[in-house]
Amino acid sequence: MQLPKERKILYLLIAAAAVIKLIMLFFIHDFRVWEENEMAKNYLTTGKMQYMHDGAMVYNYSLPVYPFLLIILYKIVGVSYKAAAILNIIFSAISGLLFYDVFNAFFVRFNLPEKVRSWQQKIVLLSVAAYLFHPLITFYEIKNVHPFAMYIFLYVLSLWLMVKYVEKSTWQRLTIFAFVLGLAILARPTLGAVIIPFFFWVLQKDKFKKTILKTGYVLVIAAIIPSIWVWNIYSNVKAPSILPNIGMGMWMGTLQQTEGSNTSPDGKTFYAQLSDSDLAAISKIPAASRDSFYRAKYMNTLKHNPGRVGEMFLVKFANFWLFRKAIGVDYPVWVQNLIPIYKVVYIVVLALALFAVFKIGKQALILMSFPFAVSLVHAAIYVEMRHRIMFEPILIFLAIIGIAMIRNRVIK
Repeated sequence: MQLPKERKILYLLIAAAAVIKLIMLFFIHDFRVWEENEMAKNYLTTGKMQYMHDGAMVYNYSLPVYPFLLIILYKIVGVSYKAAAILNIIFSAISGLLFYDVFNAFFVRFNLPEKVRSWQQKIVLLSVAAYLFHPLITFYEIKNVHPFAMYIFLYVLSLWLMVKYVEKSTWQRLTIFAFVLGLAILARPTLGAVIIPFFFWVLQKDKFKKTILKTGYVLVIAAIIPSIWVWNIYSNVKAPSILPNIGMGMWMGTLQQTEGSNTSPDGKTFYAQLSDSDLAAISKIPAASRDSFYRAKYMNTLKHNPGRVGEMFLVKFANFWLFRKAIGVDYPVWVQNLIPIYKVVYIVVLALALFAVFKIGKQALILMSFPFAVSLVHAAIYVEMRHRIMFEPILIFLAIIGIAMIRNRVIK
C-alpha cells in the first residue's frame, strides 16, 4: 500500500528532525538536570522517590510520571543523560505525528475561504515542521533532563484521542481518552484543561445533558490515576495533595520582585525574599509539611493585601502571553543572546494567531480555550516562560493560517 504524498513528507520531516537532534546530542556533554532526575536517582539508590528540598529529603516534592520513566530507563541502560534526551526526542517525534492529525482535524472545522482550504496540507505540514524544529523546544529536549517533551506529548495525545472519539463515539474510546487524560493530569495537573475543548466539541454533536454526562464520566475516570498517587503520598507522609508544593508556588506568585516567577532580574531566586526568621521557622517544620508554611504566607498576603494578589494575577497573566523583565535570566548565555530575536518572532506569531482566531471565530476559540485556561491557572499560581512555550505549536498553527488568509486577500 502506497503512502499518500503528505504522509511521506511528514515522516521525512520527523526523521530529519530526529537525526539532526541526535547529531546535536552527540556534542552535548553538560546537561541541565531537574528535580525529576534527582528523584529517579534517589529511588535507584534508596528505593524512595525523594528530592532534597529546603535542606531535607522530601517524598512529595514533584509528580511521579517522568521520574518513573527515568527509573525504568536508568535500570536498563544505567544513569545516562544522553539516554534521557533520546527519550525526549522519541516523545517529540511521536508528538509530531499526533499534531499532524490534530491540526488537520481542527482545520477542517475552521470557517476558511476555499483558496485557504486548498492549502490545508501545506499549512499543517509547515506547522508540524515549526514544532519539530522550534529552537527552545529543542533546547528542552536535548539539553535538559526535563519532562517538557513528555508534557507536550501527553497533551497532544489527549487532543488526538478527543478527535478520535468525536470521529467514532464509543464508550471504549471515551474511556481510553479519560484514562490518558488522568495520566496527563498526574504528570502536570494543568493539562486537565483539555476537558474544555472536549466539552465544546462533544456539545456540537450531542445535546447539552448528554455532553454533561460524558464530561462527568471522563472526569470521574480521569481522577482515578491521580487519586492513587494522592493516596500513596498520604500513606507515606500524611500530606494528601497532588500538588505538593502548591503553597510555595502561590506565595512565589505574590512576589513583585520576581514578577510572580522563580527568579528576579538580578538572578536571585524567590528564596531571597525569605527573612532569617522565615528560614529558621522552615527548618523546624517536618519536610513533608513545609508547604504549609508557604501556604500560610500566601493566605496572610491574601488577607491583608488582596490588592497585591489581584495585581500579580494580572502581571502573571500578561507575562504568560508576553514577557517578564527577567526573561531568560536562568538560561545559558547563548540562549539569552537569542531572546531578542525570539521576542520579535513570538510577537509576530501571537498577532497573526489572534488575527486568525478573530477571523475564524468559534472553532478557533475552542482550540485556544485550552492554553487560555492553562494561562489562568498559572496567573493564579506562578509563571515561567517555558509554561507558554509548551503551547506555542498551537499558536504557530493559527499564525500560519493567519498568513494564508492575508495572502488570500492580497491575491484577490
